[in-house]
Amino acid sequence: MLTRDRIRQFLALVLPIAQAVTNIVLGSQVFTEESDQIIRATGTPDSLFTPADYAFAVWGPIFLGMIAYGVYQALPAQRERPLHRRIGWWSIANSVATTLWAVVVFAAGQPGTPEARPEFVVVSAVLIVVMLICLTNIFVALRQMDSDLTVRDRWLVQVPISIFFAWICVATVANWSSALIAIGLDAGEAAALWTVVMIAAATLITSGVILYSRANIGTAAYLSVVVWALVGLYVATRTESQAASTASLIAAGIVLLVAAYRFLNNRPRRGQSPRRMTATA
Repeated sequence: MLTRDRIRQFLALVLPIAQAVTNIVLGSQVFTEESDQIIRATGTPDSLFTPADYAFAVWGPIFLGMIAYGVYQALPAQRERPLHRRIGWWSIANSVATTLWAVVVFAAGQPGTPEARPEFVVVSAVLIVVMLICLTNIFVALRQMDSDLTVRDRWLVQVPISIFFAWICVATVANWSSALIAIGLDAGEAAALWTVVMIAAATLITSGVILYSRANIGTAAYLSVVVWALVGLYVATRTESQAASTASLIAAGIVLLVAAYRFLNNRPRRGQSPRRMTATA
């Protein structure tokens, strides 16, 4: 078991760094301009589910947060903890999928050019689902182990995972809309309507996660990224589609209200033990 733990620690440290290095090697295009291109797919107005370019800056905190988690779990004192044994391999799988996703998006080429490879857009959509599955399993594990988490666990594990998970929850919907467009699906005049439908789907997913979450700090991190993405979507669509931009603002308002409800109903009750009160902080 000790050897397995050391291998897990090594991979969970090295692979998040590989994510960041891959991004730099590919000219910082994969997660900014290329992401925007892939989400828009063909360059047509069919896909409006694309935040403004500045929103993709969230990848910076994501990479830094996952590296911080990698360093933390690699400490000798963390080696045999049940927390890392439970989530470590999911984190490793997520790092592999994220790195492959970056390479595939880069290989997809410039949309609308002869070099474009639509099939790679579909592959990227499959990989982002793998990322979503990995992060969902980590999120569920953290919720179930909530009472055992320390303050350091919350800042160096829960917050980075919550930020990553929030972005992928929204990005999964966007990436699949891109994949459908890339293979020839033309929404035509219904593009705005389909965008509103996708916004509604993203709102339901993220609201469900917020209601299911337990720790306040993790919920706050998740919420901030979701609102960041929705506001970015409003900025990107306000001159293209009134329906999409309005839906973005309404969605942001809904998730904020859901979060307010969640926070109000998660306040420590009278007679609650100090350990439990600390666990929900």
